[in-house]
Amino acid sequence: MYVKAAYVSCLKKMPSIVDNFSVKRVCVDDFALRKRFSYGTVMVDLDTHRIIDLIPSRDTDDVKEWLKRFTHIEVISRDGAQIYAHAAQKAHPYVV
Repeated sequence: MYVKAAYVSCLKKMPSIVDNFSVKRVCVDDFALRKRFSYGTVMVDLDTHRIIDLIPSRDTDDVKEWLKRFTHIEVISRDGAQIYAHAAQKAHPYVV
């Protein structure tokens, strides 16, 4: 777990402070830390094309809790993964 957390922290290329109220449109996608074994989730601001955050998991509850912190989200773009569909529906049921 330590290696995974260190890897994710090194990958972060985001502003030091992200205003949770300014993020309106977000893209959610996964990436492999170690293919077929360990995955993470990347959150990208669709307006600025900047990475907002990286989560060292693609668990539905982890993604849902992250999305809940951003209360002004209007659009969530994601791939066809059911993990992200369920997380988006639970966190923001009326968002496109």
